[in-house]
Amino acid sequence: MASISNKSTRRVELAVVGGGLIGTSLAIACAQAGIEVALIDRIDPKAMLKAGFDGRTTALSFDGESHAGRLAADGWHVQRVEDSEDLDALEAAIAVARDEP
Repeated sequence: MASISNKSTRRVELAVVGGGLIGTSLAIACAQAGIEVALIDRIDPKAMLKAGFDGRTTALSFDGESHAGRLAADGWHVQRVEDSEDLDALEAAIAVARDEP
C-alpha cells in the first residue's frame, strides 16, 4: 500500500479520485479543456508499468456499437476510429470533433 505524504500541498480546480477507465478519461478531458486536475489512485503508477500488472478495471457488458449508439442518442459526439493506437487517426478524429458545433 502506498504511503501518504503531506510534504507539499498543491491546489487544483478538480480532484478526480480513481484512475480507472472513467476517472482517467475524465481527468484527461478536463486537463485538455484547461482545467488544472489532480488524478488520485490507490495504485502506485510505477506498479502499473511492471510486466505482470493487469490493469483491466472495466468489462463492458454490451458491445461497443450499441454503447456508441446510446451515447449518440443522448447527444454525445461519437467519432469512430478503426485503430485506437493510430495516433494520426486519433488526432484527425479530434480535429473533426472540434470543428463540429
